[in-house]
Amino acid sequence: MTGILEFIRSLGFGGLLGAGITGLIYSLSPTVFASVVTFQQILIVGGLLGAGLHGFIDRTIGQSILGRIGKQISFYSRIGQVLLMRKAGLISKKHANELTVTVIDQHVLPPSESKPSQKALPPGRKDV
Repeated sequence: MTGILEFIRSLGFGGLLGAGITGLIYSLSPTVFASVVTFQQILIVGGLLGAGLHGFIDRTIGQSILGRIGKQISFYSRIGQVLLMRKAGLISKKHANELTVTVIDQHVLPPSESKPSQKALPPGRKDV
């Protein structure tokens, strides 16, 4: 029994959830599994499956969906920081425009083409 407790303590969330679900299935219908596998083996298999599935879901959702959202949040927070510094009088309007153009260039252009802007304002705009 202590081996089972040590194994459960070492699991992450996904493994713990998988072990719990397989343990529940085993306890609801022990006659199906009793002659083939032990309770400890069921917990180990469920924990391994749960941990593997958790890692897969974490990588897929974390990198594909949340990564894109994180880039958008980063972009808008940088623009917001520039605006707040301008309103607080920490930077001039010209410097705020330069920073805004740089942030927009870095966000819109791919990383290989992104470079700091040499001009303070985009063509056709005047500093007011």
